[in-house]
Amino acid sequence: MPGNSLEPSPILPVCPQKKPGIFCLPFWWVICVNLFVVYITVPFYFVPRGELIRPMGWSMVASLTMFPGFGGIAIGMLRRYERVPHQWIIILLGLSPVPLAYLLFRLAVLIRGFIPEP
Repeated sequence: MPGNSLEPSPILPVCPQKKPGIFCLPFWWVICVNLFVVYITVPFYFVPRGELIRPMGWSMVASLTMFPGFGGIAIGMLRRYERVPHQWIIILLGLSPVPLAYLLFRLAVLIRGFIPEP
């Protein structure tokens, strides 16, 4: 008799949980932080040669990107991501925003020839 509450419901197969790959939230988080650093540093490649600049706001923002970078590492250390293969890549990318920013800035100084004021 349909609608009888005593009939057992059909058993649905349980899907095995998918293991997180390297392309999970912590990976994309640290990639986005590094892309943001590139985005805020690209304007230095358009500064005219010999121009005197004082990049105070840029240095503050570039220095503060270490916190989202550390946040990506912290997210990567959560229990649900503990089996992510190549977790060292996430740690390396999480630590790289500040060195990347200053490396790109120094490269812009060498290529474009502007003069950063102290």
